Amino acid sequence: MPSPPRADGSRVAVGVTVMAHPRRAEAAEALAERLGDATGIVYDPKPDGPPNPLRTALAAWSRCPDGTTHHLVVQDDVEPVPSLPAAAERAARRFPDAVLSLYANSVSSNGAASRVALLAGYTWVVAAADEYFPTLAVIAPCEVAHAFTAWCRTRPDPGSRGDDERLAEFLAPNGHPALLRVPNLVDHRELPSLAGNDHHGLRRSVCFADPAGRYRENGAEPVLWHPPNRPMFVLGESLLCDPVEGPLDRQAHLARVGVTWEQVMGMARELSPLPTPLPGRAPRALRFLRELCLACHTLGWAVAAAGPGPDGVLPDDATRDAALLSYLESGLDGDAQGELWTPHLATLMRFARHLYARGLTAVHEGVPAVPLP
Repeated sequence: MPSPPRADGSRVAVGVTVMAHPRRAEAAEALAERLGDATGIVYDPKPDGPPNPLRTALAAWSRCPDGTTHHLVVQDDVEPVPSLPAAAERAARRFPDAVLSLYANSVSSNGAASRVALLAGYTWVVAAADEYFPTLAVIAPCEVAHAFTAWCRTRPDPGSRGDDERLAEFLAPNGHPALLRVPNLVDHRELPSLAGNDHHGLRRSVCFADPAGRYRENGAEPVLWHPPNRPMFVLGESLLCDPVEGPLDRQAHLARVGVTWEQVMGMARELSPLPTPLPGRAPRALRFLRELCLACHTLGWAVAAAGPGPDGVLPDDATRDAALLSYLESGLDGDAQGELWTPHLATLMRFARHLYARGLTAVHEGVPAVPLP
């Protein structure tokens, strides 16, 4: 587990740069205008070359504005909260030695850890060491930014085109604390990927802090320093990753969260009212429902296992539902059966809330009988 970064009250000044491709110049300029007059734009230095986000990222990270101590680099396809620069400055002042991501993808391991942290009442969580570091919006101390660019330029690219993968390779071995912010302060906009990532599935935030301000503007922002269990719902399948052991097989998964498959099937039988007839072929529809039951129960169990944040402030219902919705949509995305369930999303969300609450109160000896609301 990394050591907490220092917070010594030293002077902090955050520069902001948008990294962009000339083909998205209009979007980049509009974003820079929203982020403030001092925001710079760095374009891909070889725009006609093969797609390579790392090339543009290194150009951006090497240009910390004069007089700044920290650098916030955002990609040109993000939707930010209205007060992003101010939030970035607060974060840098709180964690002056850390590298901070303000986004986590819903279907990623970092997204899974972020969702658990958010639902347990934390604002920051330690990044997963076994996955890419999300780079849609990242704050780094200027000396770390410059060290990263120098490190990349002295090492051949081992086939990875991603700045997110190279940054992850750099951070842990060099002892730099890496944290993720939840709710996320940026989200992906619906723009085609220039790096060929459209096939990567759902590209959206675990939970985006909307303009109404569903995130802590002031006050405590507790950190979940120990990596939590990471429940995932991907392609209609419930998965669980232990922070030490890694991905668990189904038998170990069920044992860890204290249920049997027979109990999961019983949960699915309780779900009512259901669409009649079930979408698609009944056996596949039932399998999807069972995986949904296990996924939401597992999420509740993981949140309970993480323990509540020190200030005891849990997310409001709207924020909780946003995190549950991104979880549910992750399970639906890319799965043929999932597409058939999309028209019934409101019903599935009702089930998700109930099953998540059941997981929160589960005990190893069995699952409490909690009637559907």
